[in-house]
Amino acid sequence: MALSVSWKHRVRAIPQAGVQQEEAWTGDATSPVPSEFRMLTGYYGAAFVDSQGRNWDSDKYFVGGHSSVLSHPIKGVSDANLLQTQRSGEFRYDIPLAKGAHELRMYFAETEFGPGNPGGGSETARLFHISINGREAVRWFDAIAEAGGANQLVMRVWKDIVPAADGKLHLGFQPAPDVNRPVSLAFVNAIEILQSVPGRIEPVRIVAQEYPVRDGQGRHWSADQYFFGGNRVFRNTGVIQARDQALYRGERYGNFSYHIPLVPGKYRLTLHFAETWFGTPESKAPALDSRRFNVFANGAVLLSNFEIAREGGVNREVVKVFDGLQPNAQGALWLEFVPVENYAEVNAIEVEQTE
Repeated sequence: MALSVSWKHRVRAIPQAGVQQEEAWTGDATSPVPSEFRMLTGYYGAAFVDSQGRNWDSDKYFVGGHSSVLSHPIKGVSDANLLQTQRSGEFRYDIPLAKGAHELRMYFAETEFGPGNPGGGSETARLFHISINGREAVRWFDAIAEAGGANQLVMRVWKDIVPAADGKLHLGFQPAPDVNRPVSLAFVNAIEILQSVPGRIEPVRIVAQEYPVRDGQGRHWSADQYFFGGNRVFRNTGVIQARDQALYRGERYGNFSYHIPLVPGKYRLTLHFAETWFGTPESKAPALDSRRFNVFANGAVLLSNFEIAREGGVNREVVKVFDGLQPNAQGALWLEFVPVENYAEVNAIEVEQTE
């Protein structure tokens, strides 16, 4: 589904001499947003449903900044149309929020600065601060450095977010100028707010497939996302004695990584594998000694010279569980799948907070 951008009467321009006119939302800002609220910043078209089946509203509740439409494909995003607008400048959001704990997610992709982009440069080309309810949440945010490059998705996640005394969530975005750098504007591409259980964020469950699935326990697994590199293939091969066949119908293979946004804490990582290529009549190659790879989590070795077929055989599930993992300083778990012999692969990934 392609995004179409159109202006609505609920946005007004704030006149400022000699600069681009800033904008302000003039719609209803009193009724709390739904328990699942997603908003594409800088977007003024009809509500958008992404490939995951999630609803995204148009931009609202903002004061200041200006909207813009992008034209870059963003790496790490499951839907090519998802992050094609942004709000930038110095601005804030005042979002009416229901009582209780919420999980807050912000989406960023640097499309102005970095190699191949109009502004050029690299890390430090754009820095800004983010505040939540008047308190500094991120200082000197650098989207290129955190994502590992320009035109790549980077997310920040916060737990236990509650409304301020006035019943609203106040998000501030402020440029951080430096004497050695021209003023660069703050920006954000999307904001997501979910009611949550205090002290925890929602588990992250991903299948290497185009569309989300529900497992035998009724749990939702998102379609492939947060990935960088590799290729995805749908095999729909029956996996012998698998606890849940739905998890093994697709795989990501190659030399690739996943950058999974998390909050500080400890996590259990579960990786699901099945060798559905080597050792099959289609491949015409033996199962053993045909595929070996390494898996790293934030640089630490999880699996070395790992061979799925040697542990489980052909068309059989192999599940690996790792406890006590923590996100890096930027709030992400970087999983790297590095080939040793032929391609690395994975079928599904699950990350659950334990502490």
